[in-house]
Amino acid sequence: RSPEALRALLEEKDKNCREIIEQNENVRKNIGAVIQQLEVLDENCLNQITLNYYHPKKLYLSRLTAKKGHMGTIYMLASHNQKVYDEHHFKERAVGWIIDKDAFLEGKSGTALAYFSTVSMNYFDDKEHYYEAPAGLYITLRFKGTFHSNKKELAKKIGDFMQRNNLVAVSNLFVQPLKNYWMCTTKKEYINQVTIQVEKIEE
Repeated sequence: RSPEALRALLEEKDKNCREIIEQNENVRKNIGAVIQQLEVLDENCLNQITLNYYHPKKLYLSRLTAKKGHMGTIYMLASHNQKVYDEHHFKERAVGWIIDKDAFLEGKSGTALAYFSTVSMNYFDDKEHYYEAPAGLYITLRFKGTFHSNKKELAKKIGDFMQRNNLVAVSNLFVQPLKNYWMCTTKKEYINQVTIQVEKIEE
């Protein structure tokens, strides 16, 4: 027993307290993100195309391949959820997926290329999964129902908007659930959001 030993014990306890505080702060951020998500679900904003400048956004990706098959895709989604939600930083909304822009705009089925989650930290040490969506102009459209049942109508709306405004798509399509199974009784009540980066066509 000595002052040095007591100091070491207190410092260890202080470290544990700081870790608990940090974990609780991250829980509060998670709660705040969900509350914010609920607040923005204004149905008056549905079916309206907006063109906004977005800052860079950090994403965690789980890329898919045709070789994985249906069960492989389910496994990949489960693995993605486990990885992202095991982390202590907060997440923004549910897991979304990425669709090939050309297939989407041509009205084809367009299978998912990857699952993604918006995160508040980077994964530079995990380059296979880390992606930073660049800053720029993005078209956004919110709609009721599933993406699959609305994809042709969405493609036409966005395609017509780009044509009228001399815009061209420069990113794949991001599909993100805003209100899904956990907040709805039927799929018709779902609210999803599609986002695609665009640039002005030089005349």
